[in-house]
Amino acid sequence: MRMLRSLVLLLVGMTLPLGAAQATILSGSFSIAVYQGPGNNNSADPNNQANLSNPLLATTALYSGTYTGNINFDDGGVNNILHFLTSGGGSLSGTTTALNTTMSSGNFALTTIFDIAWSDPYRLAGTIYHDDGVSLYLNGGSIASSPAPTTPIYTPFGLTATGGNYRLIYAAANGLPEKLTVDITQAVPEPGSLALLGLGLVGLASWKRRRRA
Repeated sequence: MRMLRSLVLLLVGMTLPLGAAQATILSGSFSIAVYQGPGNNNSADPNNQANLSNPLLATTALYSGTYTGNINFDDGGVNNILHFLTSGGGSLSGTTTALNTTMSSGNFALTTIFDIAWSDPYRLAGTIYHDDGVSLYLNGGSIASSPAPTTPIYTPFGLTATGGNYRLIYAAANGLPEKLTVDITQAVPEPGSLALLGLGLVGLASWKRRRRA
């Protein structure tokens, strides 16, 4: 009986992620680097584009460390990088003194770029709420692209073919507001996890047959 309870608990734990149909905010531990530079008073300037080609990504980072918590950031009218990154209720590793500064300014005079990366074995689908631009990459390939400065909008991304290494580039380029929220509407295990679930079910059925015999 103890073995049966253990098998049931294991299988329930494996199947819980399969039911993730309701939107939940992306949460976990993320590596994050923050860059800042001039927007050159031009919305089309490469420094204001949230993509891997942004020249600011090749400069020295204001901050590089780990963020643990929700990807649910809102400037709240403060326009300060540190306030923005702690608005989601999470925590940052290391020294954050350099982040206690203005995040962006109007007329594209100052822009801040956030490079957020994490690994996840699940195939994800969801929506990014953002102002200004964002791009989302999986294993080096683009899965959501809205890199140009914008008013607050939603950018969806469909169910990815695999899990792996995700990378989110966000730009704050033209003053208030500054918002970034990632909602996951679907999370599906890799095929290997589904195969393991199948083996577990087969094992449970076999165990029950042996008990009857």
